[in-house]
Amino acid sequence: MSMGMIRCPVHGLTNIMTCCVHVGDAVDENRYEHAQVVIDRSGSHHALCDRCLAQALPQLQAPLEDPLEDGYLALDPSVVPYCDQDVKEWYAATGQGDLSQAISRARVERNR
Repeated sequence: MSMGMIRCPVHGLTNIMTCCVHVGDAVDENRYEHAQVVIDRSGSHHALCDRCLAQALPQLQAPLEDPLEDGYLALDPSVVPYCDQDVKEWYAATGQGDLSQAISRARVERNR
């Protein structure tokens, strides 16, 4: 699922990767924060720290009550858009692997 586009000062017009504020701060500050990729019920992917993942799990595991519900992840504070290239580079630089592969694994898990 495409999440839209964002203008990055380094990469130009690029895809969006949404992150919790804690992962976003780590990307901005070029420091380590464990990030877990999750796919919400709308099919959107997000990079979440362990604290925000704990907040998201009940939403990710609950059935959609209303067929009109969008299934988009609702956190407090909410996820924020980032340049996906910035997040990919940060994810690899912090030793967490290949973000594209993590997204693919999360999609497989979500569809089980």
